[in-house]
Amino acid sequence: MNFKVNNTGVIMPPQAQYLSGTSLLVLQAMRQSLDLPLQQVGTGQEFDQLASHVTTLNLASKGLTVVPQEVFLLPNLERLNLRDNHLSELPDDLEHLEKLEVLHASKNQISTFPRLPRSLKELYLV
Repeated sequence: MNFKVNNTGVIMPPQAQYLSGTSLLVLQAMRQSLDLPLQQVGTGQEFDQLASHVTTLNLASKGLTVVPQEVFLLPNLERLNLRDNHLSELPDDLEHLEKLEVLHASKNQISTFPRLPRSLKELYLV
């Protein structure tokens, strides 16, 4: 591993792409669904490594006003919980979650819906 000395003289590992905001929120939910330890930081590389293993994602009660785009980077997602947020709509990209079977979207202010994935078997709105 290469190390660099920063402007304070501290030896630092190479710069990693650290996640913040909703990206980190989604990564935390991914870790939780895979029973991995929760941490305060995460990298894009970790996200990429875990993405194909996530089948369930719980984003309930997170204060979301939009569905994070990172959700659509999970190719094997089967269950998505968006319950009790502040969503007024679901994005069109939802249709592209080809393995999604269960969608919990109750306790939101959703008034319009996009096309839903053909694989969807259960939809909870109330």
